[in-house]
Amino acid sequence: MMKSNKVFPFLIGILTFFSVDQWSKFVIGNTVTTWLLYFCIYLCVFFIYKNQYVKCISVENRKDTFLKIYLLWILICIIRGIFVAENYWEYKQLVEGSVALLLPTLIYTFTLPNVVRTVLHFWLMYILPFFVIYAGFFIVPDSYHFFLGPVLLLGCFLPIIKGKWKLMIFLLLIIMLVGDIGARSQIIKAAACLMISVAYVLSKFISKKLFGLAFALCFISPIVIMALAFTGTFNIFNMDDYVGSKYQTKSANGSAVTDDTRSFIYVEVISSAIQHNYVIQGRTPARGNDTEAFYNIADNLQSTHKVKNIKHERPANELVHTNVFTWTGLIGCMLYSILYFISSYRAVYRSKNIYIKLLGLFVAFRWAYGWVEDFNRLDIMNVSLWMMIAMCYSNIFRDMSDMEFKTWVRSVFKKKKVIKRLCCNPSDLAK
Repeated sequence: MMKSNKVFPFLIGILTFFSVDQWSKFVIGNTVTTWLLYFCIYLCVFFIYKNQYVKCISVENRKDTFLKIYLLWILICIIRGIFVAENYWEYKQLVEGSVALLLPTLIYTFTLPNVVRTVLHFWLMYILPFFVIYAGFFIVPDSYHFFLGPVLLLGCFLPIIKGKWKLMIFLLLIIMLVGDIGARSQIIKAAACLMISVAYVLSKFISKKLFGLAFALCFISPIVIMALAFTGTFNIFNMDDYVGSKYQTKSANGSAVTDDTRSFIYVEVISSAIQHNYVIQGRTPARGNDTEAFYNIADNLQSTHKVKNIKHERPANELVHTNVFTWTGLIGCMLYSILYFISSYRAVYRSKNIYIKLLGLFVAFRWAYGWVEDFNRLDIMNVSLWMMIAMCYSNIFRDMSDMEFKTWVRSVFKKKKVIKRLCCNPSDLAK
């Protein structure tokens, strides 16, 4: 148990550097080292679940039925994928897709306040300083948020962070806001994070009904917007229709801020599912959706690696929910969304402190934004996201008073551990 507590934060810290390899001039990982890191992280998750979660969370307080159903369906899809894959690249994709689909297992670790605190403390003390080096020499501004995932979590609690750390977290959020005007997702996530902090300051003047309205809008608006797009009434991704040419600002990569880079993905994902009849059950994590826009992926494999019979498929897209849909069908996509919904609902309606209520709204926003962009893979950004979801899931976090939660947040920035009262359920400790 002690070894898992010490190794897990270190592994998550190392994962931060692997997370930006795709955009970095200094690449530290390859397939073997990356998979080894994935294996070690999930092994730690298993031991933390076995040695801490089961002992700390009483049976009546676990309430993880849908999580178990989701994981069972993922297991079925992975087993199906073993028989679907036909070559090295599809078996490789099976591993990568399976790792991404198993992200919800992190709920079992981050339900526990001391695990969250230990991971965040280690990241702040030993990993965050490297951001200066990476930002200065290795990565471009539009990829900063892939390194700074935990900042988006801690930024939601900006009003209760003290001293230099408050200033540092705030400055990092501002850097994400202004680093590259074309990095739309980075800007939107940082702005949403700051809005959560502002909402806390104004919470005394905000009706609880407004919280419920914001919660409902996050889960209903994507469905309405997609319905409008499918009927040809309104396409939110075609920004030129309602923004205008005066906002045709170019990003660092030369594309316009208003460019529609999503509509064609939906067309390819949905048409592929209908054509090959995997709408309900998915194509398994071993396969992607048929694509014409990215046909060069297959061509490159055929020419560079001399691979024959490569299919014109894109194994994964930038939209988390489309990937889950392609790999696991409507069944998996609905179960995946239910995990977000339960987490957000419990936080907004069943939390005793304002901080988790607001974090629940951020989780709801992240589900909605997952229809626009959110890579689902095991990286520091997604670890931070599922940390948020787990905190909202957790009855320990939700049962904290405002003062207790404030004490816990401030402990993240200190060497001393959280007081025992905040480690597990008081009722469990008394037994």
